[in-house]
Amino acid sequence: MKVSEKTYYPIFEKWLKNRGYTSTYSSVLIWLRQEVDVIGIKYFKTVEPHIATIEVKMRDWNKVRHQAVNRLNFADFSYIGLVMNNYGIPLDYFIYKFSTDLPILKKYGIGVLLYDELRNKIFQILSARRQKNKPLSPKNEIIEICKELDKELK
Repeated sequence: MKVSEKTYYPIFEKWLKNRGYTSTYSSVLIWLRQEVDVIGIKYFKTVEPHIATIEVKMRDWNKVRHQAVNRLNFADFSYIGLVMNNYGIPLDYFIYKFSTDLPILKKYGIGVLLYDELRNKIFQILSARRQKNKPLSPKNEIIEICKELDKELK
C-alpha cells in the first residue's frame, strides 16, 4: 500500500501548534503560486508575526532541499520534514544525505525534522534559524491569505 506524504501533514501541523503557532494549514497555495506543504503563523503582541513552513517529503531529498531554500523568500523559519517508515527514506540514506548537506542547511538556517512513524514522534535533527529582514509585502500577503482561511474554516 503506497502512502502519500499528505498523510503526514497533520502530524507536522501539530508539531507547529505545540510550539505556539496558532494558525496552521496544509497544502496551501500562496505567494507566487507556491504550494506549501505545512505553514504556521505565530502572533505576538509587540512584534510582527512569524511564519514557519515545513516541506514534507518521503523520498526526494534534492527537491525538498530546494523547496526549503525557496521558502526563505517569505518565511521566518523553514524546515524540511522527512518521514521515516517502511515507504520513506531509509535511515542509512538519510544519514548520508544529511551529513553531506549539513553545511548547506546550516548556511541557510534550514531546520530538519524527522518523523519516526514507529515511535510516532518528531525529532528535531537541526534547528531552523530565524531569517530576519523579510520583505514585508509577500509576508503581509501570506498573513492576509491565512486570516481569510481562518474565517472560512470557522
